[in-house]
Amino acid sequence: MRYCWLAGPGEVRLSDFAGDVVLLNFWASWCYPCRYEMAHFEKLYTQLHGEGFTVVAVAVYDKFADARAFQQEYHFSFPVLFDHAEQAKDAFNVEVVPQTFLISRSGELLPIPDPGTGEVSYVVNDPMLWEHPDTLSFLQQVVRQ
Repeated sequence: MRYCWLAGPGEVRLSDFAGDVVLLNFWASWCYPCRYEMAHFEKLYTQLHGEGFTVVAVAVYDKFADARAFQQEYHFSFPVLFDHAEQAKDAFNVEVVPQTFLISRSGELLPIPDPGTGEVSYVVNDPMLWEHPDTLSFLQQVVRQ
């Protein structure tokens, strides 16, 4: 899978983040829940990046210029990419946004618990989950394993 880097030139592969725990988010600039959760991703990235954690946000179902303008307005410090060939969207069967996956250091999808319901899922569509303190605790445990 190749993605176009919104903050600079070049292409990025998911394998470029091998060895890190990756929170892989699919978003669009027109999507209010996506926009809402990006601030929470920035906080998580800032808190956990030094421990081998990264957030990778991939714009899908969007216009490149709109996604780039959103990145330039907020200056996220984590990688913000554009799926110009729709390979990532197709690989993860993304039909709606937002959708977020957690990938282990070894490249496996990890289930994410919902602190409100106790249910676990391999894909999260609820932007409110990322602001819950139990989610931060869960991610800290995963990163420190």
